[in-house]
Amino acid sequence: MIKGQSKVKRRLLSFALTAMMTIPLLTAINGNSVNTVQAATKTLHNPTRNKDGSVKWDLVYFGKYPQSDASGKTKEPIKWRVLSVNGQDAFLVSDNVLDWQQFYTSFDSITWEKSTVRSWLNGYDGTMNAKHNAYITNSFMNQAFAASEQAAIKTTTVRNADNPYTGVSAGADTSDKIFLLSYDDITNKAYGFDPDRSQDDFDIANTHTYTAYAAKWDRTLTAGDIGRWWLRTPAAMQRNMMYVNKYQIVRGDGKNIGFQVDVRCGICPALHLDLSKTDVWSYAGTVTVGVADKKVKFTTTAGDKPPVVPAASKTETKTDKSTYTNYVVNTKSKTAQYKGTAVKVTDIVVPDTVTLSGTKYKVTSIANDAFVDNTLVKSVKIGNNVTTIGNNAFSGCTNLKTVTGGKNVKTIGNNAFYNCSKLSKITLYKNVKKIGNQAFYGCKKLKTINVKTSKLTKSKVGADAFKGIHAKATFKVPKKKLKSYKSIFKAKGAGSKVKYKKQ
Repeated sequence: MIKGQSKVKRRLLSFALTAMMTIPLLTAINGNSVNTVQAATKTLHNPTRNKDGSVKWDLVYFGKYPQSDASGKTKEPIKWRVLSVNGQDAFLVSDNVLDWQQFYTSFDSITWEKSTVRSWLNGYDGTMNAKHNAYITNSFMNQAFAASEQAAIKTTTVRNADNPYTGVSAGADTSDKIFLLSYDDITNKAYGFDPDRSQDDFDIANTHTYTAYAAKWDRTLTAGDIGRWWLRTPAAMQRNMMYVNKYQIVRGDGKNIGFQVDVRCGICPALHLDLSKTDVWSYAGTVTVGVADKKVKFTTTAGDKPPVVPAASKTETKTDKSTYTNYVVNTKSKTAQYKGTAVKVTDIVVPDTVTLSGTKYKVTSIANDAFVDNTLVKSVKIGNNVTTIGNNAFSGCTNLKTVTGGKNVKTIGNNAFYNCSKLSKITLYKNVKKIGNQAFYGCKKLKTINVKTSKLTKSKVGADAFKGIHAKATFKVPKKKLKSYKSIFKAKGAGSKVKYKKQ
């Protein structure tokens, strides 16, 4: 809340804001109130809430998205508010409302886990939402971020707390790279928000203005208007979600029903950025949002130039229409990455090669997050040209029982088979030289691990790679590696009762 004002005054201020429903963003940026200061450092800071009630956030440039061009043909650097900084991790939310989407594509009971907006934000396949709509190619993730930028976005355990007023269930927690803020987030003082949210109590920190691209979907909006945007917390029922309205007030707290899930609302994406990837982001100055003369006032300072992210190799996404499988292909090297399938499949076959639009490609990798949290998958056969299993590729596939093939795999990514609780056997073939953090964490039925590779070292096996596997598991290892591998695997989470045998 704004200090020094009574609740009555705050309500009057909220009412007064109805007279200025639109705030031209360019005026806020280019007006006389702006102090342009060149950033001298990339050190980022947590938000500050000033005595006058205004809130100041550091900004970063990261990714590109259509903004001033309503047609969507031209992309511009995205500015993100820094909600918190913890070492090399920055928690970000977009400075502007970037898009206008349904939370779910029909008026049904739904939670964040099975919503279509979650799939659209992350580029998930049709198994990840209750409508079975595939967003692998048509997604915010793929439109806003190049491959190197996507790699800099951390996978986050998204905690979904129930509505604190109505008790309506928010559903299961999820693992996502991109998500929407929750009610808990926007009542967190550490992020710059006001934790006191009594009815009709507005918070200036909720102020986000629409881009021209986002505003074009609503005839009542123009670029620079302050408008509503989604939260991921349910409201009075699971057919309605909480949201922030154009007066910076949260709706859906039990005294009102929130917003129907099938109605379009603004999107302010949130994510965790790996700050060590300094080639994909840059400091974008600061933004301070406050109230002056009963009007919202934006004060900005300048930062560095947006990063120039090198163009990736000539890649494009193609679909094998015979299996409805999506691939990212490199047209120069004639290689393909297995991205996922748009249909329900229990038995996955990653082929050696695939022919798309008349061109033959070697399938050399399985993409990050390809089947994350897919509970339908029961078996996977990996082709002989695959060398990389991506981060989180099969994470959370709790019904996955068997994995075969993959004789030329070299790298198994972080969390690749995390919590595959029914997986009982795995073979690490002779070319495996790197196993990521928590690669087999929580595979509680994993009892047989055939290790044919002699290329593993302590530094090449990630932390907790084998933590939580079967207590009496057996590692079958090369004769010359028995002693060293016993030490390595124990240090990486294998229990004290695990056995080690020579091949």
